[in-house]
Amino acid sequence: MPRSRYSITADDVLHVTEYLTNQLHDHRLDACEDEESYEQFEEAIHTPGGKKKRAEALNAWCEAFLNRNEWKRLNTNVRKRRQRYLRHNDYATLTVSARSHELLQQLSARDNVTFSDILEHCLSKAVKSSRKIPRSR
Repeated sequence: MPRSRYSITADDVLHVTEYLTNQLHDHRLDACEDEESYEQFEEAIHTPGGKKKRAEALNAWCEAFLNRNEWKRLNTNVRKRRQRYLRHNDYATLTVSARSHELLQQLSARDNVTFSDILEHCLSKAVKSSRKIPRSR
C-alpha cells in the first residue's frame, strides 16, 4: 500500500490503537476484507518491548494494510486526539437551567463577554464571601 509521510510514534500508540480497533470493529477499513489483517493487528498491538516496538509494529501493519486515504484519516484522527488530550483540562461542560441560560445570555450581550467570563467573575466573588447561597429546591 502507499506510504504516508506520517509515521506512528511511541506517543501515538494509544491513539492509533484506539482508532484502528474501532475502525476494524466497525468494518470501516479495506483491511477488514483480509482475515489475516486482524491477526496481524492483534500481534502488533501486543508486541513486547514497550511503546517504541509497538509503534514500529503498528507502522508496519499500517503500511501493509492501509491505503492512502486511510493513512490520512488515521493521521487526522491522531492529531485531533492529541489536541483533545492536551486541552482536556481547559474546558468543562455543564448543564444549567433555562433561566440560568437566559440570565447568562443577557449578561453576555450587555457586557460583551463570554458565559465563562461571567461565571468566573460571579463565582470568584461567591467563593470569597462568607455568606452561603440559599438553596432553590
